[in-house]
Amino acid sequence: MNLSRRLIKFYVDSSLHVALGLTSLTIVSFLKFNLPIELKTIALVFFSTVSGYNLIKYSHQWRTDLNHHLAILCLSTVFALFSMVLLSFHNWLTIAIIASVTFISVWYVLPKQYGLSLRRMPIMKLIAVGITWALMSIALPIAESELLFFFLRVPSFLTILFTQTVLLVMVWCLPFEIRDLKVDDPNLKTLPQLIGVPLTKVVGYILLIACGLLGILVDNYDNGWNETDILIYLLTALLLYFSTQSRSDYYASLVVESIPVLWMILLIIAD
Repeated sequence: MNLSRRLIKFYVDSSLHVALGLTSLTIVSFLKFNLPIELKTIALVFFSTVSGYNLIKYSHQWRTDLNHHLAILCLSTVFALFSMVLLSFHNWLTIAIIASVTFISVWYVLPKQYGLSLRRMPIMKLIAVGITWALMSIALPIAESELLFFFLRVPSFLTILFTQTVLLVMVWCLPFEIRDLKVDDPNLKTLPQLIGVPLTKVVGYILLIACGLLGILVDNYDNGWNETDILIYLLTALLLYFSTQSRSDYYASLVVESIPVLWMILLIIAD
């Protein structure tokens, strides 16, 4: 394997790209809320995502294959320490949000002998990822802003935005579940395992339509969706349509996870 491929593999395997995606989605929220971008919050999202995702991905492999993942373990440890330092510069609400995300992450990888993990609950993997991404990308930018009091007065607005993000992230997860269909444990009962690939795509399209309808409701609060949002929804539908089990691993891990990065770039250009 040449150097460039090794670097790309490490970049993806170490969760740096997924962290870039979630960080970009958080910046999208800052831009859409017309809030100044808080670098400490952006850094917290990036560092905690890398360490958290690697905990989930490699929790059962650290002991059996430590040498292979040593660099990722070191990176995750350093980023986890950075995250803890950054938390000291945030308020109690931000700490509570991070604690909630951590709880969901630990519950997801909980071994069988300690109870039923989210990973073993049908469809819960999709919902758990959607909720954690919404907490990080929607709740964190609001937590220390002047908009917090507005959302407390108008909780329905926050509920709509949160639900919209959960549904969109769930759709972004579907290409991964389709890709992993050939290797996933049948007991996981992922959506493609339960209803097949064609119906999984139909569910994804329905969720995107629901996101669009929620966007119309958000528009009533003068903070709705625009042409950029429509483009992102159409791109998501297109990538879902072309998702197959035989696609390269990087189709989902690089291309699909680049959607929020593209969204951020388009909003910055349009601003």
